[in-house]
Amino acid sequence: AHAAGAVVAYLANPDNPTGHVFSAAEVTALRSALPPACTLLLDEAYIDFAPAHALTTRLPNTVQTRTLSKAWGLAGLRLGYALASPEWVVKADTVRTQFSASSVSHYLVEKVLDAPGFSSKLVHETIILRNRLRDALVARGCRVLPSATNFVAILYPDAEQAAERHKALLALGIAVHRPPHAAMQRLLRVSASPLALDPAVIDILAASPP
Repeated sequence: AHAAGAVVAYLANPDNPTGHVFSAAEVTALRSALPPACTLLLDEAYIDFAPAHALTTRLPNTVQTRTLSKAWGLAGLRLGYALASPEWVVKADTVRTQFSASSVSHYLVEKVLDAPGFSSKLVHETIILRNRLRDALVARGCRVLPSATNFVAILYPDAEQAAERHKALLALGIAVHRPPHAAMQRLLRVSASPLALDPAVIDILAASPP
């Protein structure tokens, strides 16, 4: 950032698609190491699954973006929010798209936010599913990366093995994510869900190479 004169630095915490999470102390150290004029854009879409690593104070020149898609179960609405300084919020409000969310979306968000324990219950149940999925895959010999999100990332020996499993699942109408970047194509990201624990899905994910 110093050498390039960067005006924005981006960090996803927890990370997608690996599931890795940095501690609040590590994020704070990153902020301190950046040039003061460089804005830190902190993507916290999955932070509800790793609350112990959440920032407890606002950092200077830092924008934290969050979503209602994960821990609140509203992925179809595509809604989120930002935590930032008042000055940044005022500026963002002048350039944001007007009427970007419908009245129906607003109504549903209010209902969910007013429901006691809704998010915490969903997060708790999802973490249980994630851990069960991790254990099932590890028991079959898969290399599963540590995850602080609502998914697990499986790292295969090469891109070809990941691609074969990806295609086999698609043939069953099941979509898992295979990152398009060349350096990440040996990885499959699998969301924690009851379907992912189906023996047929586990068999494909953990199948020995031909």
